[in-house]
This record gives sequence, C-alpha cells and structure tokens, in this order.
Amino acid sequence: MKTLRDIPSPSYTAPSAWTEHVPFALWLTDQIAPRTYVELGTHYGMSYFAFCQAIAKAGLPTKAFAVDTWKGDDHAGFYDDSVYGRVSRQNAAHYAGFSTLLRMTFNEAADQFQDGSVDLLHIDGRHGYEDVKEDFEIWLPKLSDRAVVLFHDTEVLNRGFGVSRFWAELEARYPSFKFLHGHGLGVLGVGKKQPKAMKALFAMGKTPEQLGFFQSAFERLGAELARSITAQSASKARAQAPQIPKVKLVIATKAKQADFFETTATGRSLKRLNFGQLHLRLFAENATGLPKLYNQAIRESANDPAMLVFLHDDLHILSFDWIAQLAASMAQYQIVGLAGNKRRVPGQGIWLFPHGDGKHDLPENLSGTVAHGKSYPGQSSVGYFGPAPQQVKLLDGLLLCGMSTTFLENDLFFDERFDFHFYDLDLCRSAEQKAITCGTWPVSVMHESAGNFGSESWRAGFARYLEKWGS
Repeated sequence: MKTLRDIPSPSYTAPSAWTEHVPFALWLTDQIAPRTYVELGTHYGMSYFAFCQAIAKAGLPTKAFAVDTWKGDDHAGFYDDSVYGRVSRQNAAHYAGFSTLLRMTFNEAADQFQDGSVDLLHIDGRHGYEDVKEDFEIWLPKLSDRAVVLFHDTEVLNRGFGVSRFWAELEARYPSFKFLHGHGLGVLGVGKKQPKAMKALFAMGKTPEQLGFFQSAFERLGAELARSITAQSASKARAQAPQIPKVKLVIATKAKQADFFETTATGRSLKRLNFGQLHLRLFAENATGLPKLYNQAIRESANDPAMLVFLHDDLHILSFDWIAQLAASMAQYQIVGLAGNKRRVPGQGIWLFPHGDGKHDLPENLSGTVAHGKSYPGQSSVGYFGPAPQQVKLLDGLLLCGMSTTFLENDLFFDERFDFHFYDLDLCRSAEQKAITCGTWPVSVMHESAGNFGSESWRAGFARYLEKWGS
C-alpha cells in the first residue's frame, strides 16, 4: 500500500467518532510497520480493528494490544458487557494470532510492557487535560526510539476535553502533524529515529501546499468512508427489517371517538395516509395517565404480536412511508423515537435540556428532527437537533415504537406512577438497565404542542422521577 489509491475499505465498522481517520490508520500502519501497537481506549473497536486489518493485509510481524475496561466513562458514556462481547468476538474470529485484548486500566497495562518496546501508541481514553497527560507520561518510558503517538479529539474544545491544551504543549517539544477533520487527530514523533515516511510527514509543516494537500486528501477519504458506512447501515437496516405481522397505533385523546379523525392532528393524518391498513387502539375521552393505557395495549398484544407505535394525538405526520421507516428501525434499535439525547446528566428532567435552564444540550449529544406548529409550511418551525439514526439514552415521548415481544419478553413496562410527564425518560432508563437499545429514526412530523415544561403537574412528576432514580 504505497499510495492513497491503494487504501482499502475497512472490513469492520462500528459506531465511532474515529471513523474519518480510518483511512489514515490503514495508510500509517503500512508505512511505519510497527513492531508493537498499543491502543488506550478501544470501545467498539473501530480504530483498533482498522490497524489490525492493515497489519494482517501487509503480513507484518506486529503485536497489537487493545487496552480498555470496556465499562465506559463520562466522556464516552457507560455501557454493559455487550460491547466487550462484540469486540472479543471480532478479535477471536480474525486477529487472535497477533492481537490481545487487555481488559484493565491503562496504568495496570503499562506494567506488562518493557521499556522502549512500543512503536505505535494510540491514546483515546478519557479526554480531560490531566487524564491525557497522565496517560502519555505513564507510557512514555514504554515508547521505542522510533515511536509515533496518536491523540484523538485535538480539535474538541468543549465538554471538558483537554486534549487540545496538552497537544499544544507537546507540539513545542516533538515533531508533529495534525488533522483538523474528524474531531482532530494529532500525530506525534516521540522517537528520535523516525521512519522515513514520518520524517517526510513532519516536514510538511514547512511547505503549506503539501500540508494542505495531505490534510485534504485524508479528509476527503474519511468523509467518503463515513458516507459509505451510513448508507450501508441504512441499506442493511431496510433489508433486515422484520416482517411485521401487525402495526398497532396506541393513542390516547380527549376527543370523542367519533370526532377523532376530524378534530385531532393525528387523526386527520391517519385518515389522509390510508389509515385502513393499520390497527388502532384508541383511548377516547381520556383523562387517565398514559403509562396505564400504554401498558394495557402491551398486555393485549400477548397473543397478538404487533409493532406498537405510541403516539400523541397532536402530530401532523408528514412522511407517506412512515410505517415502513419505523419497521426498518426495528432492525437497528429495540425502542425507537424521533428525537433524543446520547447522554444523560444528573438531575436532568428534559431530554433536550441537560441542566433545566432552557438551554439545548451540545449539538453532538442530540439527535432527531421535529417540526412545531399547527399548519405546514407557513406557521411551522423545524427543530433540527442532530443527525439520526443514533443510539441514545433518552427519547422524547411524542412517538415511541417497539415490538410487543420486546416489552413482554423483557418485562419492560411504563411506570404508572407517571401520568403525562417523565414516562418516556423513565422507560429509557428502565430499558438501559435491561440492555435494551434505544435510538432515534428519521420520520417527518410536526408537533402542535411545544410541551408543558415547568407546570405544576410537570414539577410533581419530576419529584417522583428523582425519588425513583435519585438523579
């Protein structure tokens, strides 16, 4: 692999903020042929298995080591053993001959390596300044006289990330090179006997034209790869969409049953979108809390399996193929909504606002799109929160979807202590405890209500929510 044209596509893909740097990983490994490669912070393994693929393809005698507790942290999020299981299976199936997974802390792993033995080190653990500094300093004696060190997220300046600050200190001490795309990737020449390819790379800083060409070339390759993976994922989800025996819409409304299709936004949408092909479980003239009604619909499906779609009655459904879209989502996530948050912070009462101050969470944490208004397009506004689909920790309850078997087989129900508030956040947290995945999916709707946040009933629900979960 001597030129950029020879860079292959990755054989393994997984959710990762590192995806756009995979082409560089494949190129770099071939260029420097490390004797020992160590990655600190592997998560799903997108970056690690790219390096392993390059090692195997080139037939290098490299020994590779992935170091991670596979429990997560406050930057990557916390997760269960399913992530380690996925990485372990991939490693055992394809790279066990030269690759070892070390399930331990970075400090514990350092004791297993001889000084001067590591040619390529990738640091991608917790991203606070003190964290990344400690990782580098502990592993510095383990680096060889030709060692290269990679630092991810050098361009992230929020969320408490301190990589950029520490990188600025390292740039003054060592030859270096940095990519700006994909959250930033710093390439540091720590060893004094750098391979020929690395010497040329670090010298590019003196020639802006060469530097710009090299950066843009890998930025283009990374962007193409990210688009390709997204398209493949969507295609696979569509192909693997389960055969749904029945679609049951579960809706509670204050309207009378005879008036539902004329007086509510959801009713008018269903009438317009050929409602006759769907099954409706309508709770008309309702004053009962939603969890009790939703649970009733779940139990009614015990002998009548269905894809259950829990809907508010004030939704203008704008996608003609919305049911097909939701059906496709079931191949990727077990509980699906239209908008959500990839993280959860202590005391968070609204998926969109982490601190209760009315300020949206950072864009990289949010997912989904929901329009608001009562007529389209003249009096509506489109709330774009972030790209979907995405796996999330919290979902908005205006539309929730899941297979009835998912609920029944996992004993997952809505908590009936919540009436019209917090049932959605609570369901997501209960699902997480049972290792049930929640995710967003792109379906175009317009929601008439902007929410009832801060009302007396909302505050009462929040108190019950905190009483149950503690934070």
